[in-house]
Amino acid sequence: RDILAAALAEVAAAGAAGSAYIGARMMTNPKVVEWLATPVNPANHNQAVTHLARLGVIYNSTKDQGLKDELAKFMETAAPQQQ
Repeated sequence: RDILAAALAEVAAAGAAGSAYIGARMMTNPKVVEWLATPVNPANHNQAVTHLARLGVIYNSTKDQGLKDELAKFMETAAPQQQ
């Protein structure tokens, strides 16, 4: 229950920022929900990049093409911008 609450908070924060796409398959995949629930400081570029790399591992391990499509879209919209 705590993981789901944290994941929903992450989704709300991403939605409020208008910066990331979260799909239904992502929210029903336990590995993705656990990833979403992991706290990350978005101001720390290296930490954010490392966290997104972990999502890439989930992407590479799934055979669900619909989930892959959602993960790719999320990573594209949520990737931190180099300044």
